[in-house]
Amino acid sequence: MEMDFGSTPTTSSLPSHFDDCDLVPMEFKKNGVKLLKQGSKKALKTKKYGSSGDLTKLRVEDIHKAQSWFFLDVDPRSAERILMSDGFLDASFLISFFRGKYVLSVLKGHKVEHLVIREYQKKNGSTAFQLDVDRSFKNLLELTDYYKKNKSYVLCTKLSRGVRPRKNQDVRSRA
Repeated sequence: MEMDFGSTPTTSSLPSHFDDCDLVPMEFKKNGVKLLKQGSKKALKTKKYGSSGDLTKLRVEDIHKAQSWFFLDVDPRSAERILMSDGFLDASFLISFFRGKYVLSVLKGHKVEHLVIREYQKKNGSTAFQLDVDRSFKNLLELTDYYKKNKSYVLCTKLSRGVRPRKNQDVRSRA
């Protein structure tokens, strides 16, 4: 089933009917977007919503919000609770935008490491994201894809999978 999203302007670069919180497996083609059946082999094979090559027309913020492992305003203590409630899977991770910074939280053993991801403007005006000094990425999806396959000086393990809180889990800080 292929859909034409039209060109209705919105505050988001996503189609007007698309909620930023919806996570829908999609396949991007030259002639449009094809929605994939939830849980189908093709949807499970992609393990993400779109691919980084297909995301050039979307705003970086929208790309991040569409990822299951991305959170807004989750403090480090809440990130630790989320990761530990996921069964202590080593190298599981999440990224939060908290107090104006992107923070990668990774479970190692029974401890959580929090690493600040540097966001900066390149000379050509594009935004870049950086965890290591020698490598930068267009968005956090590319960053996590890279670190799922590679270790680095800062991140001594490969990322395994991003986590999302359980439906009834409170992610707010209890200060």
